[in-house]
Amino acid sequence: MSILPESWKLPSELDQPIPRQVTRLSVFGFNFRVTLGVFVGIWAFLVVIIYFVSFVHFRKIEEHGIITSATISSVYIIKKRRGVVCGIDYSFQSDTGRLIYKNGSGDRMPPCNHRVGDSIPIIYLPREPAGNRPLASLEDSKHSLFALYMGLAAFFPAITGLAITLTVIRQRREVDLLRYGHATQGRIRNTEIRRKRYRRILRVFYVYRDADGKTHEHHRDFELASGDNGASILERVYNNTTVLYYPDNPSSAFLYPADLVICSKNDKPRNGVSGAEG
Repeated sequence: MSILPESWKLPSELDQPIPRQVTRLSVFGFNFRVTLGVFVGIWAFLVVIIYFVSFVHFRKIEEHGIITSATISSVYIIKKRRGVVCGIDYSFQSDTGRLIYKNGSGDRMPPCNHRVGDSIPIIYLPREPAGNRPLASLEDSKHSLFALYMGLAAFFPAITGLAITLTVIRQRREVDLLRYGHATQGRIRNTEIRRKRYRRILRVFYVYRDADGKTHEHHRDFELASGDNGASILERVYNNTTVLYYPDNPSSAFLYPADLVICSKNDKPRNGVSGAEG
């Protein structure tokens, strides 16, 4: 349902010659903290889960595992997407006297320098002899896990840098619109609360007419804190709804006010040359 304001007046801070005077706010505001918090939460969750699972797994093998020798019965080549890997089949006798056969093929195996009849060290759990693995494969798994931890460690500053970059780009867009954009009356068409990538957002749909009388419809998303129903945001945008846009690019519309920039009030308003449209 459209909500039509009874009257519209150009905000006093926008009633000044173009380019307007603006002041940049800190990029580390609520939106940035929410976005960064989501990424950090996912990152921390992955690190804790991977560390816990791997720690329990390796500690169980190292504390209770039995090391013995296995005899290679077959050596062969396996073609995979990432290249050629070495595969071996081997057998060994468990602590209970049971003969265990195992296919040890995979990219964790060393190069194919083994021969049939060679012996290799393996490790297994007494209760799970079928889950045995070569010691070389175990060491490779540790190295791979270490590389994964290093990747996750690099992931955090990369995501932080990306979040800052995106926020700075958005701030630059707001700066340009507040400096050079034309202000006009807008109308709120509809609002709704959505979930977007683990975040709650308030989406506000609005329309406005450009200088040629053409109607354009856009929307703007506002981040919501936990338990916030967006009442304060709605009160702000419903009251004297104002839209900024570039005349030569109506799709650049932005629902005023901005989050990362404020427009300094001018003591000598010059309505008529300030880029305002009635």
